[in-house]
Amino acid sequence: MVSKKFAALLCAVLVVITAAGTFVLSSVYLNIQWVLDQSKVVVDKSANEFYVNNARLKQLYEKARELYYYYYSDADADAGAIMAEGALHGAAAALAEYYDDRYTEFFSAPEYDEYKTQQEGFYAGVGIRIAYDPAVEGCVISQVFRRSPAEEAGARQGDVLVRAQSESDAEWVELKGLQASEIVPLIEGENGTEVRIVTRRAGEENELRMIRGEVQVDQVSWRMMNETIAVIKIDAFSGNASELFDFAVTESIDDGAKGIIIDLRGNGGGGLDVVRKICNRILPKGVMMESRKRDGTATKYELDGKQMIEIPLVALVNGGTASAAEVMAAAMRDLAGAKLVGEKTFGKGIMQEFFSFDGGAQFKFTSQEWFTPKGDNIHGKGLTPDFVVELPENLVYLTDEKDTQLKKALEILFLPQLNLP
Repeated sequence: MVSKKFAALLCAVLVVITAAGTFVLSSVYLNIQWVLDQSKVVVDKSANEFYVNNARLKQLYEKARELYYYYYSDADADAGAIMAEGALHGAAAALAEYYDDRYTEFFSAPEYDEYKTQQEGFYAGVGIRIAYDPAVEGCVISQVFRRSPAEEAGARQGDVLVRAQSESDAEWVELKGLQASEIVPLIEGENGTEVRIVTRRAGEENELRMIRGEVQVDQVSWRMMNETIAVIKIDAFSGNASELFDFAVTESIDDGAKGIIIDLRGNGGGGLDVVRKICNRILPKGVMMESRKRDGTATKYELDGKQMIEIPLVALVNGGTASAAEVMAAAMRDLAGAKLVGEKTFGKGIMQEFFSFDGGAQFKFTSQEWFTPKGDNIHGKGLTPDFVVELPENLVYLTDEKDTQLKKALEILFLPQLNLP
């Protein structure tokens, strides 16, 4: 007979053994299951497609090394670099096409260097802008850039282009009747080379000899329309725009300006830091714009109002007024009560930023949208002017006499001064 005490002890031992066994078996099962799960990689469908195609790209490269007719040997290291760079260009282009986003793109290091040079406003040439004038049946110089070969040679705004010699041993080319697009290639060329241009001023011909060089495009120009109204034109928010704008405002006020017209027509935008500096020079304290990222993160770009001017402002806009130029036009309207004159603007209410790769390559991509001081997003809609004014049809060369938009701006600024209704 087994005593009750021994039976109770035996039962307790069995319970402990059973519990321990259960624990061990469970642990073994869980460990085995954990090991099995490590062989699984869980990714979303989009990422899976990317990994599959990345493997295909590697296969393509290996097959090219093996069989491609022009890939002569493994010493041809350029082939791999070309394929890799092409794939990056193609990936960015495919992303942009799929989402209908024309602003996303990939830059190789040399491409980005060229992009930066253009954004800073530098180019190889003599430093003039030209435009066709039907009154003289040819092109005239519409602008001479400061500290340029053209300025040093004595070129002036309004000079008529008569003939040009692109190289010292080339024949002279008569320029009468030619459009600007036909003349520019004759004047442009490599740095350090000579070009000669004959101009006509007040009936007298002058020969200008210029050595082409690196020229910085002046992004801002200004003039007094009369004794009280200044016109400041901003071509782009890049390069020397903020410095020249500051100088233009100061000079205009010193010259007696009682009203300023800011011409933003054809201005495709530029850097946010530049437009902020320019707006800070004339506008009161307030939020110039607000940007918002996909996750809802918002950033307000504020103006301190320390340099604001207290004279009437008008902005000229058209379908070429885009991006940063629309930021300024909206800020002028919402913060300073400026009237917008012209045609509906382009409507770019999104922003881009750059991601840098090792070696200098860059990926420019759309990262956020922006809103006006009144909270409007204009993407795809643009800004509608307070006064919609179209330019005359079949206009070849814009003059003050034919500039209906400029005339309306002058009318708006003159009315308060003349105490007219």
